[in-house]
Parts: sequence; structure tokens; C-alpha cells
Amino acid sequence: MYKPIERYKTNSGIRKLPRLLLNILKLAIISFFLYIIVTTFFIQGYTVDSVSMEPTLKTNERVIASSLPYGFPVGSKDRRIGLHKLPKRGDLVIIASPYADRGTLILRIMNSIVDFFTLHRVSLIKDRAGNNISRFMLKRVIGVPGDTVRMDRYRCYIKPPGQAKFIDEMSIIDKNYKIQTKINVKNAKSDYPFNGEMQSITLGENQYFLLGDNRPYSSDSRSWGIVNYRLILAKVILRYWPTNRISYF
Repeated sequence: MYKPIERYKTNSGIRKLPRLLLNILKLAIISFFLYIIVTTFFIQGYTVDSVSMEPTLKTNERVIASSLPYGFPVGSKDRRIGLHKLPKRGDLVIIASPYADRGTLILRIMNSIVDFFTLHRVSLIKDRAGNNISRFMLKRVIGVPGDTVRMDRYRCYIKPPGQAKFIDEMSIIDKNYKIQTKINVKNAKSDYPFNGEMQSITLGENQYFLLGDNRPYSSDSRSWGIVNYRLILAKVILRYWPTNRISYF
């Protein structure tokens, strides 16, 4: 009785491995570019990483913002692509950090890749002191171009163009929100609480005054100044996490 002596080997599995890796790489590249397009022109997701917007938004809550309401900024001037409206008093907005160093083109591309894989949790962007910071900040629009704004005990008073008197922010802003003015002595540090008094300032063309709702513990236009229109990137439209606090803005 004969026994087979042939032994057949195959390396088809080895040949398939590079093809599989190539397909995974292609999928990752396509997904990355789709991510860039969607997050640049349509919607973006952000995680709240500070107490500056309490009680409206709490730490680790997640929101969705869209560039569509304001249009996509182009270049260093105040130009926008697409249909857009100007930010209004009371809007919650995502802005480019006013004190972030934009860095080189290569750094910005690398940071986009890091954004993609960490969902905005890690940033390669540094501030002017060399510290790693987020590229984005979430604040509320309080004053718009032409407004004169002042603050008394953390509450803002606004005099719109052509008006003779200041109006309490809660009366002039058509949004339902609360501000937090209580100072927690235990949390006091050299950087905060921030000042609750501010002399009046008048906003020029394309200038906006932004604040956090947690006034003593928010770094905002009181500390880094008036924000130019070109730094306002998107409007916050929805809180989707936690699910028991889902709400539209």
C-alpha cells in the first residue's frame, strides 16, 4: 500500500497579509479625509473640559457644533464660504484659542491627525509660553459689533448702537441661560477668580465680547480681550451626552 510522500505548502496567507494592511491603510486615509471635510464644513464634536460654562455645560459633557450657521472662515480676513449669519448675543460658540500659536503647516496637519484619533482630547498646539493647550474654546457671545458692554458684580450690561441706556444682559439676550457668580474659596488660585467688575468698552467692526457662564472661573474676553469674527469657528447646537441632559441651543 502506497503512502503519499508529497507535501504541499502555500504562502497565500502571507501574500494576503500585505494586501489586508494596504486595504486598512486605504480605509484609514479615506476616513481621515472624510473626517477633515465633515468637521471643517459641517459638524464637529467637542468634550467640555473645564468648569467655565457651568451651570449650562458641565465638565465632560459632550456637544455638537456646526460651521454652517456662520460659514467657514477663509484666510486671515473676515471672509466666509457658504451661506452664513452673524453670531448673535447669547449664542454658544466654538472659537480658535486667541493665545494659541498656530505653528507650521506640518504641525497643523499633524495636529489634525491627532485630533482624528483622539477626538479632540489631545493637542500638539502650544500657547505662547510653550504649554500644550486645546486649539478650541467654548464661550457665550455677550456683545456684538457696535455694542458697549460693562460688568458689575459679574453681571453684564449692554448698550446697543443708538441706545442711550445700558440694558441688563438677561433682558436683551433672547436666550434662557443662568450665570454662576459664587466664588469657592477652596478653589482659589492665583489665576482666578476673575474680576467681576469691568469698565465699559465699545466693540468695533467684526468684534465680539465673549464670556463663560461661570463668571468667576472663566478665562474669556476679560482676560484675553475682544474676539475677532475670524476666530469664531462654529455654533454649538446640541448637547448629546449625558443622555439625560440632551438639549438644543
